Amino acid sequence: KFGGIHKSALSARCGEAYICGVGSGLSHTKPGELVELEGPAGSVTMAGVGELHGAVVAVGNRGGLYTWQLSTSDSFAKPRLETVVLSEERFRSLSCAGPIGCVVTEGGDVYIWAHGVPFMSNVPSRVCGRVLKVACGKRHVLALTIDWRLVSWGCNNTGQLGGGVKSQDWQARPSYVDGLPAGGRVECFSAGGRHSLAVMQDGQVYSWGSNSLGQCMQGQGQTEILAAMAVQPAWRGGAILVAAGHFHSVLSTTLGEIWCCGLNQDGQLGVGNNDNSFRPVMIDQPATLVHPVCLAAGGAHSAAVTSDFGVYTWGSGSKGQLGPMGGKEGLNRPRQMMQLSAGARINDVTCGENCTVVINFEEKQTAAALLRDVRASFAQAMPAINVAACTWNVNNSSPAPGALRWIKAKWSDCGIYVIALQEVDLRKRAMVTDAAMQVDRGIKGAMKGLKAGLKDGVGAAATGAGKGWSDGKKVRSGNAVMVQSPRGEEWRAAAAQSMGGDYVEIACRQMVGVMLIVYCAKKLEGIVSNAFCESVGVGLMGKGGNKGGVAASITVGSTSMCLVSAHLAAHETEVAARNSDYHDLCRDLLTVAPNGHLLGHDCVVFAGDLNYRVGLAREVAQTFVQYNEWGKLYEEDQLRIAIQQRDAFVGFREPPLRFAPTFKYDVGTRNYDTSKKQRVPSWCDRVLFRSRGGAQAEALDYLRCEVLDSDHRPVICVLRVTPVSDDSAMVNAARRHCDSLLSSTAALAGREPLPPPPDRPPSPPRSHAPPPAKAPPPAKPPPPAPPSKPLPAAPNRPVPQPPSARPSMTQSLHPSMATTSAAAPTSMSLQELTG
Repeated sequence: KFGGIHKSALSARCGEAYICGVGSGLSHTKPGELVELEGPAGSVTMAGVGELHGAVVAVGNRGGLYTWQLSTSDSFAKPRLETVVLSEERFRSLSCAGPIGCVVTEGGDVYIWAHGVPFMSNVPSRVCGRVLKVACGKRHVLALTIDWRLVSWGCNNTGQLGGGVKSQDWQARPSYVDGLPAGGRVECFSAGGRHSLAVMQDGQVYSWGSNSLGQCMQGQGQTEILAAMAVQPAWRGGAILVAAGHFHSVLSTTLGEIWCCGLNQDGQLGVGNNDNSFRPVMIDQPATLVHPVCLAAGGAHSAAVTSDFGVYTWGSGSKGQLGPMGGKEGLNRPRQMMQLSAGARINDVTCGENCTVVINFEEKQTAAALLRDVRASFAQAMPAINVAACTWNVNNSSPAPGALRWIKAKWSDCGIYVIALQEVDLRKRAMVTDAAMQVDRGIKGAMKGLKAGLKDGVGAAATGAGKGWSDGKKVRSGNAVMVQSPRGEEWRAAAAQSMGGDYVEIACRQMVGVMLIVYCAKKLEGIVSNAFCESVGVGLMGKGGNKGGVAASITVGSTSMCLVSAHLAAHETEVAARNSDYHDLCRDLLTVAPNGHLLGHDCVVFAGDLNYRVGLAREVAQTFVQYNEWGKLYEEDQLRIAIQQRDAFVGFREPPLRFAPTFKYDVGTRNYDTSKKQRVPSWCDRVLFRSRGGAQAEALDYLRCEVLDSDHRPVICVLRVTPVSDDSAMVNAARRHCDSLLSSTAALAGREPLPPPPDRPPSPPRSHAPPPAKAPPPAKPPPPAPPSKPLPAAPNRPVPQPPSARPSMTQSLHPSMATTSAAAPTSMSLQELTG
């Protein structure tokens, strides 16, 4: 929850985000209380906040897209990691408004989600691609494509999509905005409550949508504008930044002035009164509010960030959205939001319905991102290590003599062995013991429920959970070694026997039936460290350990590795439940591990009984098995389809399946299931992997073993993993620089930026000097070429400069694109955009 001590002076570290104000209709007991966002502290680069929800983008080993929404209390729920798009790792743009949120990945794909909209999911789903930046309105979305044109989708009841018509129907597919100059380049844009704004490269402002209160800056002649229309400027010079609120608009000019227009009931125009304005008016601008580099507009308030990192707010303060110094009564003139301590660098502000978020960062790049960038370029590769990942569902049985001898039968000299076992112990005692381990021993009735469970079985254990285990946690954190039952010790001993004396156990963790044992060769003990284990139950009552995952986090050299043993939801029709279990494990496993969350590791090996089936009739599947038609079986494999549709395991790889399905057999035979259930032969037992951050992983072998002791066959995947070492001088310098950034705010002030890696042109230095009082009109340059793949970085908010010195859109995207000179294409088809 958001809460904590009152902060009237902000002393933020790089990459931290702070919020003030609350959701619509809630009381705020401390007006303007400024509190840090929970979640990925120290690594936030972007933030968006809507009516009753929000999102942040973080980098580093806890990076990704985090979303949250209003809880039942007077605060927000803890941000949730969205694993659907996490594998994209980096993001170009983020925006939230109303119930909608959108994010653009580094590859240019747009994902959208919504809260409280019946026909939209609260899980991000892909809309289109080839996009640089996105802006959400209350019910519509604008996006800038790679050919510098605007597209829109969503609600169009007042023409806010700019397509020349209006409609009461939701437009799900993007369409181009009409009325903007042909061949022109959009420099900045914003989506409001029911209207939209855009600034072209020559500084001309265009608007469309509802103009009922003058928010389109078009006077009182039209209440609705269905296509983009040029605004007659009342200011000198050209416009640079625009921000659209619910019923008002804000813009800044090349001369550093801020102009507003529209509804002014709460003083959101900042002119010193509460009179509405159908024409742009200059705000009552303090002498210190000069050279704004960022503008934002919310439900009924506005905000600006200056070049010297000052944050100013004005408008409604009823929910504390104006910050510690804004007051709850509201302001009709801009006032500094807070006092900044030395070293605080507030470079971004975002306004929601009734709250404001500020981010402290340097050039949208945190220390963690800097270190990872430099590591990827300069880290030295270490000798490759063979990693054997083995998975086996042992069918709730004790190990027979030599039960695990198959592990080293073919690959006997791997550096690391990962042994993932499922259904190790599903007896009543094991399940009740696991449930008891989750509770606070001080909870009255916990031990009473435990005794009842041990005596009467699982049914009584569920009753005991109601008495004392209701506060039990889904996550079990602890030491690298923890075995829950005697049978677990039996399997641990069997693993030790199969490994022999040349290997040492570095992790062993059991959660009811799910068990993970990790061994490494003694010769590698010096480079394997930081073992940390955690387990998450997703079975009985959503927390039981009969289903779930156990993960071990280790460091090999300077490469972080995550090793997972998982058992997902059973039954052929429960594909959605299996996908959900996967996302739960990715979000909840290793949340406090030193190496970051599960998908934040450099190398991830995910093994287990994943329970994905083959969607064919039993007779057909058996015919394909008889003739070794693995390709035809694989076409109907549920896991393959889930990955293709990006429902689960996005970014993971699996070697080709060139062996027979591993489930389900009659125990002790080579016959597939002959029971009444007649289960379809399927590849339930799988090993998948992914790598990033300089580490490399490739599959050497993928095979099954003929062991008849269970209804499953064991599977082994041998990987060649090339870890990296951070011993180079450049990486050590980067680490020292990043540590200094994160150590204190005082260290931030006056630091020189880290030199970029070779073959990467340095970023031009930021100038905070104010522009000249008068400048010649801007000269319209010829349209530059659109970027070729890979896509350029997302457009930054431009620093106001005189028209003659204003950077081109290409230069503002990334310095390396400044030399692009090919002619721009006339347009990009919508089929290419949505393909």
